[in-house]
Amino acid sequence: MSRDSLKEIVSYPYQLIHAFRKELFSREIFKQKRLVVPVISVGNISFGGTGKTPFTIYLAKTLIEKYQKNVCILTRAYKSKIPKRKIPLYIKGEEAKKYLKDKPKYFIGDEPILILENFVNEKNFSMAIGSKRYDAAQKALKNNPKIDLFILDDGMQHLDLYKDFEIALVNVNETGFYRESPEALEKVNQVIYSKVDEEWLSKPENKDNVSIRFKLDFDKFIDPDKKILAISGLADNDSFFHMLKKRLESLNYKLKSEEDFEIVSLPDHYSFSQSDIDHFIKKQNEFNLICTAKDYVKISEAYKEYFIVAELELELHNEFDLFKNIEDVIL
Repeated sequence: MSRDSLKEIVSYPYQLIHAFRKELFSREIFKQKRLVVPVISVGNISFGGTGKTPFTIYLAKTLIEKYQKNVCILTRAYKSKIPKRKIPLYIKGEEAKKYLKDKPKYFIGDEPILILENFVNEKNFSMAIGSKRYDAAQKALKNNPKIDLFILDDGMQHLDLYKDFEIALVNVNETGFYRESPEALEKVNQVIYSKVDEEWLSKPENKDNVSIRFKLDFDKFIDPDKKILAISGLADNDSFFHMLKKRLESLNYKLKSEEDFEIVSLPDHYSFSQSDIDHFIKKQNEFNLICTAKDYVKISEAYKEYFIVAELELELHNEFDLFKNIEDVIL
């Protein structure tokens, strides 16, 4: 059995359950709730690995800086340590430092922390966290009536909340492992193809598509005399390792053999134990310890100096087409 066939079998129950829920909503047995301000949803049909978080950050920054909008991101508290009595939790941009400074006490999830780090002290940004996104949005509006719009993070399979504009990200390298049928892409307002490369962009049939190309940059010096230990806890670790190798090559970093490039492939949203950190640091004299930005936020401040962050830089193609469509909703 091929890998793609196995993915299809494993994902089929998820697709079946979601299709059943969609049918209940279409028959109005369950009813969607609508907010008084627009909701832009960012999601995908696959089990992660499309670059939703960096795109959500980019989208929020653009709407704040270019359109002067007061933006609130709606996200769920996956693997957070927020007490249930505090959910939904509403955080204004100027309050972000509190949650970033004492993360063990206020751990709100790796992706929310990564988002907050990009909006510290931004008065026109806020975040509402909770699995019931409508309730989270209502709390946000009660605390901040100036909110102009919401971005619903990972919202494609969230059916309870009405979406005024729906964006679906599609990883061009992913096949088969879907939370819902690919036919669902026909009903969204905008499909964005992610993790494209020069070869994909050069094909005539792709030139008019909105797409995202990612490249990596590093926050610290990479020692050319050390080997590479690459650490990734993403939904698509293979893409990260591939991009990392390509970026090192572009910087003329020479990998003498496969042994010079060790990988640690972890489950998505993996939480590091102290023994994990100790294990990595023991290797720091021989290896450059390179991790993703999403993993870096889960490393204690006392050990951050030992790790190099490989940060994703986003390049959006045909962005005019995307925002021309969004403007119909927000202006």
